[in-house]
Amino acid sequence: MKTHVQGRPGRLFAAAAGALALTAAVVVPAQGAESTTTIAQVQGTGDTSPMLDQTVVVDGVVTADHRTGGYRGLYVQTAGSGGASDATPGASDGVFVYLGGRTTDAAIGDAVQVTGVVTEYYGLTEINASRTGGSVAVTGPGVLPQPVSLPDSVLGSDREQYEGMLVDPTDDYLVASLHEVDRYGTVWLSAGLAPLVTSTEATRPGPDAVAIAADNAARRLLLDDAKSQQVTAQTQPYLTADHVVRVGDQLDSGDLTYVLSYGYDEWRLQPLTPIDASTPASQKASFSTLDPRPEAPTQVGGDLQLATFNVFNYFTTFRADDDLARGADDQAQFDIQKAKIVAAISALGADVVALQEIENAIHFGSATPDAAIADLVDGLNAAAGAGTWAYVPTPAALYGDGAPATDVIMNAIIYRPAAVVPVGDATTDVDETVWDIAREPIAQRFSPVDGSGDFWVIANHFKSKGGDGPEPADGQGLFNAERVAQATAVRDLAQRLVSDSGVASLAVMGDLNSYAHEDPVQVFLDAGYTDVVPTLAAGQYTYTYDGERGSLDHVLVDPALAVRLTGAGVWDINASEWPARGYYGAYPDASTVYRASDHDPILVGITAFCTIEYRAWDAHRTFGAFLRVHASGPLGSGSVLTWTAGEGTQYLTGFGVRLRQRGDQVTVTGTERTTVTPDGAAFGVLGLAGPGGPAAPSSFALDGHACTLTD
Repeated sequence: MKTHVQGRPGRLFAAAAGALALTAAVVVPAQGAESTTTIAQVQGTGDTSPMLDQTVVVDGVVTADHRTGGYRGLYVQTAGSGGASDATPGASDGVFVYLGGRTTDAAIGDAVQVTGVVTEYYGLTEINASRTGGSVAVTGPGVLPQPVSLPDSVLGSDREQYEGMLVDPTDDYLVASLHEVDRYGTVWLSAGLAPLVTSTEATRPGPDAVAIAADNAARRLLLDDAKSQQVTAQTQPYLTADHVVRVGDQLDSGDLTYVLSYGYDEWRLQPLTPIDASTPASQKASFSTLDPRPEAPTQVGGDLQLATFNVFNYFTTFRADDDLARGADDQAQFDIQKAKIVAAISALGADVVALQEIENAIHFGSATPDAAIADLVDGLNAAAGAGTWAYVPTPAALYGDGAPATDVIMNAIIYRPAAVVPVGDATTDVDETVWDIAREPIAQRFSPVDGSGDFWVIANHFKSKGGDGPEPADGQGLFNAERVAQATAVRDLAQRLVSDSGVASLAVMGDLNSYAHEDPVQVFLDAGYTDVVPTLAAGQYTYTYDGERGSLDHVLVDPALAVRLTGAGVWDINASEWPARGYYGAYPDASTVYRASDHDPILVGITAFCTIEYRAWDAHRTFGAFLRVHASGPLGSGSVLTWTAGEGTQYLTGFGVRLRQRGDQVTVTGTERTTVTPDGAAFGVLGLAGPGGPAAPSSFALDGHACTLTD
C-alpha cells in the first residue's frame, strides 16, 4: 500500500503544482558520455537488480513523466525495444529514474542519457539520479518504443521482465476492488474472467489454500493514477457519481498505453502522466458492465423466508455527538442510511431477519438496548404499514443488574407478525470467557401462523479478524481461536434449545467473520449443519476484502431444517459497489438500496416439512377419506404419519397402510403397498363417523414434524 512512504518522505510532495508540458520543443543535443550499461543489464532477470548500489550510465527514451504527483521521476526505456520482438528475454528494457528535487529539460519522447545509482524502492528497480553526480541529459529527439502486449496469462513474477516498460493490457482484466479509489486513485484488477476468491472460502487452511492465495496475489494488478499522493472521491480519475462501476466489471483501456510499475508489493499500470478527475475521458481507462446491479433478490421459494444482514452500524446516536458511536456522523447521513436500509430490508421479502451492527443503546443513556432497532422497525412500518414489522426484545440477561459487559453494537432479530409469532422470550449465552470480545448471540423460537412447524433462529456476530500483530500463516486471520470458542458456544446453546423445547428446526445466522472453510464454520459442519449459501447458491459471496470475494456471513441450518430448504441467494447490492455510494461517502443516493451496507444480505426459503391434502365423503355413519402427503424428504416404510381425529371418529382400516388409533390419535405406518413418489405418498381410509359426521383432522405430523393442511 502507498501508506508506507515515510522512508522517502520527499516523494509525497510534487516538485511542481502545474501540469507538465508533454510535447518537447526542439532541444540541442547534449554531449553525452559513452553509455557503459544497458537498462536490461541494470534490471537483470530477477526480482532485484544485480547492479544494486552501483553507479551506471544508460541511454534510453523518456516514456512517462511522473515528476508531479509525488513520484518525482521519469520512466526511460531502451530505444527500439518493446513491441512483439524481445532482444533481452527475461530482462526488462525499462526503468524508473528518480530525480527528487533535480530538474531536467527532458520530456516524453526525448532521447536521454541517465547517470545515477541503482537502487530498489519498495520492490521497484530504480536509477537514483538525485544524488551528487546524477543527471538526466537530453541527447536528442527519440522515438517512443512500441508497447509490449500484457495478456491476462502473464502473472506475478512473470511480469518482472516488463517492469518499467510500456505495455498494452490485452485480454480480460476485471475490477476486483474499489476500496482504494477514494484515497489513492487506484482500481484493483484481476487477470482473467474468474473472480478472486479468498483461499479459505474455497478450501480448508493448508497447502491448497496457500496455493490459492498465491495465485490470487499473482493475478492482481492495480490500475493507478501515476501519483503517490492521496486523492478524494471528487478528484480521483476513474469513477463518477452518474456512472455505475462495480466489482466484476471489465477494464476497457482502449488504445491507451501504460507503464508497468511495481510498488508497495503490487504490480501497477501507471498512466504516462498523472491523471485526475479533470483529465479528459479519452485519456483514461473506462469499464464495461459485466456485473450489472441486481434489481431484486433471488427467488428462493418456500412458505417462509429467512435473512441475515449486517447493516454497517445502524446508530441513532451520532458520531458528532458521542465518540463511542460508530454509525452516521449526523442527522443528514443517518437519514440516508435509514432510507437505504429500510428499502433493502423491505425489498428482501423476508419474514425473519437476523441483524448485526445495531446500536446497543444502553451505552448511550437508554434504559434498554433497543432504541435503534425500535427506530428501524418504525421506519419499516412507516414504509409498509403499521404492524407489518416487529422486533424481538433483547434478552433481559444482557442489560441491567448482573448483566455482562457488552459491546456498543449488538445482534437483533426482526420479523413479520403476519407470518410468524415469537414463542416465549428471547434467550442468550452469557459467558464472559467467550463473549468478552464479541457480541452475545440472541435466540428466538418462532411459530409460523400457517402451522407449518416451529423453528429457532440464533443471530450472531463473532469477533472480527482485525487487530495488532502479524497475520497468522494459516490465512484465517487474528482471533481465530476466539471465534472457534464462540462457534462452540453457539453450537452448545443450539443443542440445549432443541433438547429443552423439542423443536428440532434451527438456523444459526449472522456475521461469523469466518469464511466457508475456516475452523469456526467447521464446528457447525462437524455437528451436522448445512452452510446454505455454498450448498444452494455456490459462487455467491457476501463480502469483498482486498480484492477477494468470500462470505463472512452465513445461514447454517440443522438437519431438521435442512430438509425444508427451498432455495438461497445473496443479494449483491453492497459488496460490489463503490464505497463512496454509502451513507458516509461522497456520492450517497438515498433513493436506492445500493451500498446500503458493506455486507450483502442472504435470503433463504423454507417450506413446511410436509403438507397434507385431505378430502372426506360420507354415507350416514360410514365415510371414506383420501390423503396425500407431500414431504420435504423421502418417505420410507418406516415413516409415521400422525393426526388428531375428530371427536367420536373411528378409523377401521386404510388402503395400503396400517392404521392404529388410540383415543383421538391416529397413526399410519407402512408404505410398502402405497403409491410413493419421491416427495410423498397417497392413500385412502375407511371409518365410522361420530354423531356429527366425519370431522376433518385438526392437525398432522410426519415423523414428529408438523404438517400443513392444504385445500
